[in-house]
Amino acid sequence: MALVEEFRVEEVTTVVKNIKPLKASSMDGYPALFYKKYWHIMGDEISRHCLDILDRKKEFGDINNTTIVLIPKVNSPNCMTQLRPISLCNVEYKIISKAVVNRFRTILDICIDEAQVTFVPRRQITGNALIAYEVLQSLKEKKERTQGQFMLKLEMSKAYNMVEWNFIEQVMRRMGFFEEWLNLVMKCVRMVEYSVLFNGVCGEKIKPSRRLIQGDPLNDSILFGEASLEGANAIKSILNEYEGSDCKEQIGASLGENRKKEAFANFKHRFLRRIENWSIQQLSFGVSFTSHTSLYDAMFLIAYTLFHELENIISKFWWRISKTDKGVHWCEWREVCKSKVQGGLGFKDSTKFNIALLAKQGWKLIMNPNCLFARLMKAKYYLNNEFLNAILGSHPSFSWRSIWCARGLLKVDMGWRVGNGKSINLWKEAWLPGSGQGKIIGQNNNINFTIVSDLINSKQITWRSEVLRKLFDEEQANII
Repeated sequence: MALVEEFRVEEVTTVVKNIKPLKASSMDGYPALFYKKYWHIMGDEISRHCLDILDRKKEFGDINNTTIVLIPKVNSPNCMTQLRPISLCNVEYKIISKAVVNRFRTILDICIDEAQVTFVPRRQITGNALIAYEVLQSLKEKKERTQGQFMLKLEMSKAYNMVEWNFIEQVMRRMGFFEEWLNLVMKCVRMVEYSVLFNGVCGEKIKPSRRLIQGDPLNDSILFGEASLEGANAIKSILNEYEGSDCKEQIGASLGENRKKEAFANFKHRFLRRIENWSIQQLSFGVSFTSHTSLYDAMFLIAYTLFHELENIISKFWWRISKTDKGVHWCEWREVCKSKVQGGLGFKDSTKFNIALLAKQGWKLIMNPNCLFARLMKAKYYLNNEFLNAILGSHPSFSWRSIWCARGLLKVDMGWRVGNGKSINLWKEAWLPGSGQGKIIGQNNNINFTIVSDLINSKQITWRSEVLRKLFDEEQANII
């Protein structure tokens, strides 16, 4: 789909279906839930209005006027950093902007460097974390080299907090975007007017020249370089220039440990400290628990004993009435971990969830072999092999050992979908549906038939039935 094609009704309808019903409702009192519920009544009119704006037949008008509400992060805030700004904008503006984003998303991976994974479809932030871990492990293993290397971890103010709209416009123009598309995008971001709600009263309208940040204003960056005077001076020069742009103070931090025990020594302590800030009335409690551990789950094979300790902490927190009253454990934790359909609360079994997320990393190595993470792992651990057939190797990192151990979950039910059959080993790989693990039962010593394409008539795109009857028994031949 070309970016400058006319927008379709289906694109607007898709946005409405996927929009969150009660998130940051506008000041007019009509949340997205109202639009979703009564779309069969007003959908045609709203769609026409949004399409006219998207196709540049109408101007935005006042629909992109936005109210900023300050939500306290802590009890009794006494400075602005303890307040979280939330933008309350019109639902129609959300529909328009999300339609633009959905179309832009189709080419986003072409425009953004492969090292940037956040907000880009088909990329995951855990990939960069694993890359950093692997590079760090390599640095530690090669200390005997004459020329050393260094790593520097920084927490800096997010770059787009400082980017002017004019800069974005010039960059997009330099990248070759059509003027029609460029004008539409810039209208979405530049035509917004803010007013701050303070003590129940909206202030004067503000026309911004840069983005309003919602959430955490810090961004982690990891830099690797040569441990020489020249390399140190280069990093120093970059940081001095960045500091001159009025960024926040950089705070160094460490990454990775030499042993698994050290890597998770403080995890339980951090989890306890985090849980102290949770309220028993939080409806998103299960989400908070899962999100707090999911990054570790997706990178490392965590010991069952640690998960058992964390689940005990969660169980005590869940059943207690207050911080002083332990409450009654009305059922076993495994009953709570059942799905809601089965009568549970939908909590994840931590150990199984850990294996599943690690297997997902393995699946990414198979299905997206050209991504930066997959290329690094292949070059380091299975250069002349495939992931499913790779050996653990000598001196494997903790992350590679974890992903390698979880690949058994992929092997259980994974099989080839036959195309031309040129990449499928006839006797060793799973490609036969409905036959145990998908592999051919028994072994044939006929060296003339080694890959599945040997069984296919490439001209007629049909199976060579006479060969099938010769090599396999009647049951397997019929399945093929």
